[in-house]
Amino acid sequence: MEIIGLVGAIVSILSGIWAFISANSAKKIKKEMLQRNRIDEFSIMLSCGRTALQDVKKIGPTVKMYRGVKIKDICDSVQNFTEMIIENISIINTSDREKIVKRNEEIQNIIFKVSEFDKKDEKTRELGTKLYYNLLNIIGELNKLKKENIEG
Repeated sequence: MEIIGLVGAIVSILSGIWAFISANSAKKIKKEMLQRNRIDEFSIMLSCGRTALQDVKKIGPTVKMYRGVKIKDICDSVQNFTEMIIENISIINTSDREKIVKRNEEIQNIIFKVSEFDKKDEKTRELGTKLYYNLLNIIGELNKLKKENIEG
């Protein structure tokens, strides 16, 4: 009888150890899945940002304005990017969040000013250049954050 009790106690202890190991494995897997999800979100934001940057080059720091450029389409592209940043702000560290939110607001203000102009003149190019460099900076920040998430 004592042997059955002893075997039962050993089995119970082993079951507890197994449950503890399984729970730790599940936590580790969950953490990895969340990290991969954040990396995917950063990748999507960066892709959208690069597209917006290419669009802004048409009115940005170029020497001349291109013909057939639709400023509204450029503003829409940049607006999509800024909205994506706002939607995904929760994946950005608290320390970097303020900086990115501030730069995002600057970009939105510039978009508003650029969208008021329908023609391609010096003022539009000046604002386009400002917009281009703000986009470049925020994309750099997001890229840095993505690398930090990849590394650990």
